[in-house]
Amino acid sequence: MQPTLFTKTNILFSNGAKEISTDDHGKNSIEKPSNELHVLAEFTVENTNDMIFWIDYTGKIFFANNGACKTLGYHKTDFLKMMVFDLDPTYSRALWENHWTEITRQNTMTFESSLRTRMDTYVPVEITFDYMNYYGKEYICAFVRDLTYRKKADEKLNNLHKLLMNVVSTIPGELSVIDRYYNIVYSNWPQFDTGMDIKIIQQDKCFRSCKYIKENYTYCMAKTVFETQAPLMGKQIKLRNGTWAELNCIPLYNNEGKIEMVVEYVSDITAHKNAEEVIRESEERWQLALRGNNDGIWDWNIKTNETFFSARWKEMLGYGEDEIDHTFHSYTQLIHPHDIGRVMKAINDHMNKKIPFYSLEHRMICKDGSHKWIHARAQAIWDEDGNAIRMAGSHTDITERKKAEDEVHYLSFHDKLTGLYNRAYFEEELNRLNTERHLPLSVIIGDVNGLKLTNDVFGHTVGDRLLTRIGDILKNSCRKSDIISRWGGDEYAIILPKTDERASAEICARIKAACLQDDGELIKPSISLGSATKHDQSQEIIQILKEAEDRMYQHKLLETQSNQSVIISSLEKTLFERSHETEEHAQRMRKTCYDLGVQVGLSEKEQDDLSLCCLLHDIGKIAIADSILMKADKLTFEEWETMKKHPEIGYRIAESSKKLSHISEYILYHHERWDGKGYPKGLREFEIPKLSRILTIVDAYDVMTNARVYKEPMSKKEALKEISRCAGTQFDPFLSKVFIKMMK
Repeated sequence: MQPTLFTKTNILFSNGAKEISTDDHGKNSIEKPSNELHVLAEFTVENTNDMIFWIDYTGKIFFANNGACKTLGYHKTDFLKMMVFDLDPTYSRALWENHWTEITRQNTMTFESSLRTRMDTYVPVEITFDYMNYYGKEYICAFVRDLTYRKKADEKLNNLHKLLMNVVSTIPGELSVIDRYYNIVYSNWPQFDTGMDIKIIQQDKCFRSCKYIKENYTYCMAKTVFETQAPLMGKQIKLRNGTWAELNCIPLYNNEGKIEMVVEYVSDITAHKNAEEVIRESEERWQLALRGNNDGIWDWNIKTNETFFSARWKEMLGYGEDEIDHTFHSYTQLIHPHDIGRVMKAINDHMNKKIPFYSLEHRMICKDGSHKWIHARAQAIWDEDGNAIRMAGSHTDITERKKAEDEVHYLSFHDKLTGLYNRAYFEEELNRLNTERHLPLSVIIGDVNGLKLTNDVFGHTVGDRLLTRIGDILKNSCRKSDIISRWGGDEYAIILPKTDERASAEICARIKAACLQDDGELIKPSISLGSATKHDQSQEIIQILKEAEDRMYQHKLLETQSNQSVIISSLEKTLFERSHETEEHAQRMRKTCYDLGVQVGLSEKEQDDLSLCCLLHDIGKIAIADSILMKADKLTFEEWETMKKHPEIGYRIAESSKKLSHISEYILYHHERWDGKGYPKGLREFEIPKLSRILTIVDAYDVMTNARVYKEPMSKKEALKEISRCAGTQFDPFLSKVFIKMMK
């Protein structure tokens, strides 16, 4: 049965209520589900901050995650009423149809746009469309990332950069001049918002004026310079009003080389400190993203050729932290040789602005020599001359997705059971090869014999093995250039390019011979074949195919009785080889049954039917496991129930053959009892066919008087006594009396 696309989505994707419980501390916790990985995947989809939509080929949204609701303000039910172009007013139905066509061909597409919120505002986003085909259901999975923060952060950093440049270029800073007695002889500190009058600052000692500094300094910086006889640069302090300043104390020397004064130069570095905080927070977020993101991150400084690889990037390929040189050459060495040309072309095209962004699926070589498929994305930065100076991006491991795609592609042209080509591929190749240069073009159609009997008797698992064996015989009997396919349930078709009737007949003969020589399973493989050849381009290939099929049916009709006899004989032979029901047992029963038949006046036809039943009454045991058939100990209840099915299996085997169908009921009822306690139907007395009643007595007598793995034989006298004792319960009383009299 085909899996359902929305397994459990009605519970988890609605609000997750049934997955949340409260622990002893009152905190929410997730109950561990029986299918943990499945629920974990659904939990991840619902709780990621990114928006995820599933969209069908018409553009209709049929799923949106909680991230979409949170970001855009809609309810899930709102999304289910929307088309993709309802969220993006710049989008159109025609553009969606073009995108659908491109995505189904390329599998993915990434671009930036803006989505409308419930409040009729717009959110800048990056959208990646990935094509999905889930067991024939086609849809687009849209991964949407909110770029609002990134856009604002970029704008904020740009503004901050401009501010810092203005500070560096235009602000002279604040000055104080201090003499060697630590008196402040000049200062413009009031302009620096100290809250102190300039008259108070001037004429005062500098170390007393340090009161405006938030920290409690023992000595002021000017005093330190006078005492150490060395400049003091770059001291950062925080003022009472919360602003930051950088202090630089530069000594001024007199003609004698002694420090006469100190110039204390103070710069407002509040903006710089704030920028540092933003950068620090940004760096922390970046590191957190690197640790939490499943993608591998890389960054290439094109000018220096230095390359950064995140720990996850290295881990993907099986490398430790210090096992890869941080150069672009190391990166290219790990690209699969078959893909390096495509990768370098895409990188160069992006660097030369021929494509807006770098996005490519290719293989990377792992440390152990294996390879992984990755989806590489990157964006370059250009200088004012248009030269690429930096390029950064990510690698997503898509190996499992590629394996699934390869499997889907394989199954789209191959039969899953036999590994041969399927009918769709056969018809495509037949059209491709239907040209003048491939003439003569022959076609062989084959139909497996005995598949229904095999399925009915042994089950579909054994039937599948029969189909697989036939497929192997066809592959071994044909040439490499021949197209072999499973055409239907029990039908095969072969295309033979540049092959005339004679060569086609030789291949059919090889297939037949291989079937006859195969003794590997319970049912001998057998297939009816028909072939036809196209010599002239004016001949319709459909007619050639029909001619081959008609000949196959003619052969099947002629071979039916022969094939059935071969199948029954092989079953009978196998039964004698693997069970207690030996050929000697069957022959003894035939003689005894014939004698008893004479005593009760059976007709010649009844005697023939009874003789045939003696050979095949236990043929159904062929489908019983050896562990039960050959068991020396007493059977368990379950084993005995399995053993009791053999009359029904024997009945189905006999019914499958016109030569045996007339004795099928005798086989079915040969374990019924006179008192109605037998099996499989629980018939009683004269409801049981006479031949079955005779067979029951003779079979029981022969089993009792001959040794088996699980018992020693009885004497003739003891066996007849047991027959007499069971007359009227297990056995027909009249037939039992005649049998006992005959055997004495």
